[in-house]
Amino acid sequence: MPVVEMSDGRWMSDTTPMIQFLESELTGPNVILDHPLQNFISLLIEDYADEWLW
Repeated sequence: MPVVEMSDGRWMSDTTPMIQFLESELTGPNVILDHPLQNFISLLIEDYADEWLW
């Protein structure tokens, strides 16, 4: 499980908010898709895998 310590001392351990935070802070290739429908399907699959498969 990935864990990131934030600059203010907080810890982030959930990958979805971690990816969203890093996407908003860093430049370069994106993980989050630009097309709204593709992004929705990506998040749906991620949520299914995160909540139901483990």
